[in-house]
Amino acid sequence: MINNKLLLKKSLYYIIILILAFLINKNYITGHYATDTYAIINMGYEKYAVEVFLNAGRPFSCLLLLTSGLFRLPINIFVTISTVSAILISGLSVMRLTRIMFRYKMPKNKTDVFIAFAISFCTIFNFMYIEILYFAEAAVLALAVYLSILAADVLISSKRYGSLKSFFLITMAIFCYNSVYSIYFITVMLLILLEKNNNNKKIIYAQILKSITFVLIALILNFIQIKITGSLLNSYQSRISSVSIWFNNICFILMNLFEQLVNTAKLFPKYLFLAYLLITVSCLIISFKKNKLYLLEILLFIILSILTPFAISIISLSSFGSGRLLIGIGMLIGYLYIIFYVKTSILSEKHIFSYILTFLFLIYFFINIINYLVITNDYKKINEIEEGHAKEITEYINNYEKENNIKIEYIAMRFIRRAGDQSIL
Repeated sequence: MINNKLLLKKSLYYIIILILAFLINKNYITGHYATDTYAIINMGYEKYAVEVFLNAGRPFSCLLLLTSGLFRLPINIFVTISTVSAILISGLSVMRLTRIMFRYKMPKNKTDVFIAFAISFCTIFNFMYIEILYFAEAAVLALAVYLSILAADVLISSKRYGSLKSFFLITMAIFCYNSVYSIYFITVMLLILLEKNNNNKKIIYAQILKSITFVLIALILNFIQIKITGSLLNSYQSRISSVSIWFNNICFILMNLFEQLVNTAKLFPKYLFLAYLLITVSCLIISFKKNKLYLLEILLFIILSILTPFAISIISLSSFGSGRLLIGIGMLIGYLYIIFYVKTSILSEKHIFSYILTFLFLIYFFINIINYLVITNDYKKINEIEEGHAKEITEYINNYEKENNIKIEYIAMRFIRRAGDQSIL
């Protein structure tokens, strides 16, 4: 009976999470197109799946497209199914994070439960995550994020075959989308901070070493798959830079790091992430001023959380600064509030500092929700403008064919570079 009640309660929480997630992503669910989606339409499911996804080390995205092609799904139906599936999976990620929080600190009342779920929700559905749900293969990308969190949790908490399970899960995640290595590593570091009083230094060092080793092996396996695919298809993966320019890439990353934190892939108001990060860090300093060693470890965690997502750009600057590569940075504020929740009683206490910190978090929570509605609505409007342009071009072509009694078979696009690094068609 107790298990049934617990299952019912968990199901209710999951449904509430999904309702909110569907509401803030309603513009995606009703149909949207990313630039890559147009490429899928142009190339076809099978060709895009093999030549793009498989050749980029993303076999699960390849399988998703091949399956959709097999069932002859219209692209709009496919995108909607993928987006809905991604939201369902993302809800599981929220539940997993909340479960982790409750494992370390059980809620004392309904307010604690609300705060824990709110923290987990905006950690997963952060401003960078908007881009995960933007693409046609959103279901696979969301699965990659979930598997990364699960892999980190298993590594730290599972006593039986934890390392083996973690390696298998992170390998699966990286074959879904290789940039999620950063989520895995950052989550491992977070859990080590939460476990701090329970583990000795040898165990901590071993867990960090294992996480790095697992990621490197998984990335190498992914790279091998890319090479094998390239050989079979007789194609070259142009996204991966040669070793000789990796140093230049590192310099480029460091030179543009601050700008990336300011602009946040244009998915969050300018400077707002940095402002909230500085405020949160200030609150952490106040909260842990008596435990300076632990505070230093938190600050190190913040630095690693910012730098780790950029590591993949060392070998390739493709999609540099895009939201889907920087999800770990988008999760950072949420992860810091998880530390507040687990390691202090500030969020449940009744004094001025507690009220201020809770108020600041609630503002961040609602800004994040509003930001989702605004950004996804903007994408929707862009699609409407693109549809209008497509109709104009189609009408122009039809008229041109009638007037000149010819059939246009090919269309060429020319981009003109102008001052200010802007291109026009």
